[in-house]
Amino acid sequence: MQNYLFFLGRDNILSKLELLSYLDVNNIKYKIIKDFNDVLLIDIEELDFTKIINELGGITKIAKIIKLEEFDPCSLLKNYNKISYGISFYTKKHLDLLDFIKNKFKEEDIKAFLKRPRNQEYFMPTEVIKHRFLDTGFELIIFKDYLAYTVAIFNPRNYIKRDETRPYFDNKRVISLRLANILINISKVKPGQTLLDPFCGVGTILQEALLKNINIIGIDIDKKVIEGCNNNLKWLESKYNIKNSWKLYNINNSILSNYIKKVEVVVTEPYLGPFLKKDLNLDQAKKIADNLESIYFKLFRELTKITNKIIFITPVFITKNNKRIELNFNKIILNTGFNILDEYNLGIPISYRYSSSRFDRKIWILTKRKL
Repeated sequence: MQNYLFFLGRDNILSKLELLSYLDVNNIKYKIIKDFNDVLLIDIEELDFTKIINELGGITKIAKIIKLEEFDPCSLLKNYNKISYGISFYTKKHLDLLDFIKNKFKEEDIKAFLKRPRNQEYFMPTEVIKHRFLDTGFELIIFKDYLAYTVAIFNPRNYIKRDETRPYFDNKRVISLRLANILINISKVKPGQTLLDPFCGVGTILQEALLKNINIIGIDIDKKVIEGCNNNLKWLESKYNIKNSWKLYNINNSILSNYIKKVEVVVTEPYLGPFLKKDLNLDQAKKIADNLESIYFKLFRELTKITNKIIFITPVFITKNNKRIELNFNKIILNTGFNILDEYNLGIPISYRYSSSRFDRKIWILTKRKL
């Protein structure tokens, strides 16, 4: 077991929930040594951290703790050609360390180039990738009293590639790939099990689940959209050699139990109301909220027949006068036999917001109430 720093994404509570869920469902032994809110210090076994960070949506960096008195920069080099390295100062500068590294390279007659972050005292993931630190050198991290070196970095280009090259796209019916992966991971669904998205849209959640070897079922009432989703999944199946099963239904999800008998988990960002071009007034927000309550209640009456676990998103509308209008979602889950699940005491539901969105989101984890 070794100590590692896990740097959490923008939504640190959601990122923490995803990481802990992922470690537990994969039976990975770990112990949280310190929670710094945006960084977790974890004692964990040696793993393929590149694979792990690629399967997570909310972790930006993973770095291994090293002792300053035992540190040798040459030991981090994979080769001695075109060496680039950088130091990220997250909490304080350590100028003596800079001089030590430069002198050590000079002693060993190693030509190495120190890169500096663009706008802050630390490197963003895209900068680490650009400078190829993990290939040609290293990134050291100073965080609190810890010295560490980066072993894995989140690469947003992997998401962009999948997002922009699929055949069908509709920006009004799409969830980010990052959030899709987070939702799947917090559901704790396992390879070989079946995930249902009853508002599948272009199929973002479905495609990310397939890539994790999960069987999937998608539902959407819009015929054009379900045809586009079908094209996306065929493309994914061909490009990534997908072997798991998938089905799509062009039906109203209020009758889904006529077609689907059992799934391990439901993961969805549902229909959240009409596309908003401007802020709502109070009456408009209440009207949309009432309509969504009716839609969700009909859906949950069906879901209680086929699953024990649901990951669901609800909107919180913000009016022109800055009033927050929420659905009475607790009434829906109470009347359809579900409970809120908060395994890690992080406060479910968790708030989430896109920077460009005109409303907030709440992410819920629900389990069927035991009789």
